[in-house]
Amino acid sequence: MSAYTPPPSSLAGPALDQCAQLAWPEAAGAAVIILAFATALPPDWLLGPSAAKFDFPLVLLGLGQQLGGMGNAVREKFYAVARAAALLRRLAPRAAVIVVDAWDTMVVNGVTASTETLLRRVSRGDRQLLSGECNSWPRCYRPLLAADDAGRRCLGQPGALCFGNSGAYAASAAALVDALLPASVRELRGEGV
Repeated sequence: MSAYTPPPSSLAGPALDQCAQLAWPEAAGAAVIILAFATALPPDWLLGPSAAKFDFPLVLLGLGQQLGGMGNAVREKFYAVARAAALLRRLAPRAAVIVVDAWDTMVVNGVTASTETLLRRVSRGDRQLLSGECNSWPRCYRPLLAADDAGRRCLGQPGALCFGNSGAYAASAAALVDALLPASVRELRGEGV
């Protein structure tokens, strides 16, 4: 694996313009694009085959990369997602981009009428749909969680790490760039969020 070097903070310029000229007709007309980050894939990987079964375009970031420790891995992952979203903003501006965990997620059905309505709302403007995982890393916002019923249940479980890692979130590509880029650039510079 090669060492991961984050690209420059700019999401504009000739490199992005060149990438945006790629022909990817499946993305251009897609209502939904699935995006995931993984440096390697397990032998029983289900996300790719299940996305293909339901004709969801899948963007997989990070394969073959070696990330710089757990803290850096989180920062670099979100930065990579922001950069990919910048490209998707040009390739598929009307699609809902669903960012998921690469290893423990699979697609179990296609788009239904109710999910289509929800995703249409998410793909327009700056709305985002977030899910949460109780047991994740790196920070535990204990005071905020202690004030919430579900948070208290999480805190009461043995060994629980209570940072609300979003195991899946959906937004327009533009909203993902707006949400993730400023924070991830500050984190990569060591300035905190």
